[in-house]
Amino acid sequence: MVESRLFNDFIMIVIVLNSISIAYYDHSLRHKTRNVILKYLSYVFASIYLFEAAAKIIASGFILGKNTYLRKPANVFDFIIVLSSSAEIIFTIFAG
Repeated sequence: MVESRLFNDFIMIVIVLNSISIAYYDHSLRHKTRNVILKYLSYVFASIYLFEAAAKIIASGFILGKNTYLRKPANVFDFIIVLSSSAEIIFTIFAG
């Protein structure tokens, strides 16, 4: 599944939509309805990225082995992004 073209195309579409939503965010109007929707949409995107990383880790293993998840530089970058976005969401929830 994680090596299928459909899965990879879906992730690429999510990345493009996420980039558009980031560009559309207006930092001067923090509580505007659009920004609130975009904030929750960013949680959806982060969840999709977390699912992608988890699926790839389950399919190939984490680090021990020849072709495991963290043996590919692109996956290392993805994993750092997933960790940082997860940390941001957790800090946002607990910080209010």
